[in-house]
Amino acid sequence: MKSKTTAGILAIFLGWLGIHHFYLGNKSKGLLYLIIQVSCFFGAFIIGPLLLSIMGIGALIMGLSWIVSVLLGVIGFIEGIVLLCKDQNDFDIKYNDGISSVYTGQYQHAAPQQPQAAPRQQAETDGGNKSKSKAEQLVDLKKLLDNGVLTQEEFDDEKRKILNP
Repeated sequence: MKSKTTAGILAIFLGWLGIHHFYLGNKSKGLLYLIIQVSCFFGAFIIGPLLLSIMGIGALIMGLSWIVSVLLGVIGFIEGIVLLCKDQNDFDIKYNDGISSVYTGQYQHAAPQQPQAAPRQQAETDGGNKSKSKAEQLVDLKKLLDNGVLTQEEFDDEKRKILNP
């Protein structure tokens, strides 16, 4: 499960290297950032100074390398701010395959599906099912509540029926 905060902090501090893209699963974009930064390093510290002593274009290469490097750093910083400001549900849909921890503290699908009629009927008949233990019936009932099939009120009513027959 990818964290929005971790991705944002990685982008702010290491965004110039594209580390946040690796973390978020976009390896091609992360690799692009990394290749550009390595090229800028060679341009600013190796090729530029060599050409500076040989020709006058070394200063231009060094300057452009620094500009591109700083520009990628600014872009990474902005991406970090955008990630931190992004809605948690939207982040989860994009980077966590739709699995969210919003509001519940538990992981569930970010876009819940409509409840089906069959599980509700099953829950109503399970309340009178004596072949299952009370614990098993309560676990089944809790699953239906967590999946949004039952409301809290329906869950409480069925629970009372199971515990106080």
